Amino acid sequence: SANARLCTAEELVNDCSRGTGCGFDDELIWSSDQKPERSPPPAPPPQQGQVPQPPSPPQSPPPRKVECGRAGNCPEPTRWAEPSERHEVRCCSDTALEKFRRVRECGLWVSSKNGMGGCQGEKTFAEAEAICASANARLCTAGELRAGCTRGTGCGFDDELIWSLTTS
Repeated sequence: SANARLCTAEELVNDCSRGTGCGFDDELIWSSDQKPERSPPPAPPPQQGQVPQPPSPPQSPPPRKVECGRAGNCPEPTRWAEPSERHEVRCCSDTALEKFRRVRECGLWVSSKNGMGGCQGEKTFAEAEAICASANARLCTAGELRAGCTRGTGCGFDDELIWSLTTS
């Protein structure tokens, strides 16, 4: 990693990155700020004789695609999985990571164990995402897994369903 971060919106507004190259001074630039969660508007007060409705429960995270570690090699089909299910983990990076393997044809660095604290099987989606983040990587997309970018990277996961970053 470059040991850098995205600028905050405040830094961009204050022109902290102006003139740093590539002619992006007049372009929209990504910031590290996250869009704040919007609270739903308050419910109107109940009318006389009407029973107030309880607030709706928070939405559960969307299903994620699980793909075969090596296309066509799994006993079960790829599918959408609930984030609480347990599946295997492979991580991808768009930039060079020391212990990850470079896959030129995919333009990625990938791993199933190196730089990830060893093989990571039977993890929930949240656990899988945290494992990749701790390795300065991300979960691979369903397309990257389908394209075979991570096949043969170890742990015997070529015939297992792997968590992907892809949401429904």
